[in-house]
Amino acid sequence: MWAPLSFIFLVVGILLGFEAAFSVRGSAAADPYDLGLTVSRTGDTLTLRWNRSAPAIRQARRGAVYIEENDRRKSRDLQPDELQNGAVVYPPSGGRVRFRLEVFPNEKDSISETVDWRE
Repeated sequence: MWAPLSFIFLVVGILLGFEAAFSVRGSAAADPYDLGLTVSRTGDTLTLRWNRSAPAIRQARRGAVYIEENDRRKSRDLQPDELQNGAVVYPPSGGRVRFRLEVFPNEKDSISETVDWRE
């Protein structure tokens, strides 16, 4: 009776070990420059979201959001706590909107990502 149970526990342990190894390897291979920028519509507003747990966001000392819509351009500076919030809401006037998130992990370097919204 103990032999079959031991064998089952051994197989389960091996399978769990493989699964853990693949999940650690997959997360280590994630692109450190990917901000995970997405935009979605909620009612009359657009919500720009980014991955708060991305390495570039976690390390950023500051950031900025740049918005281009028709012939208008707007920007908004973001502090580290705002970057950790993970979202900005924008009321569009219609048409195409381009968002660019730029983060600064130090004073010399920046990482940016762009996403477009079209109605």
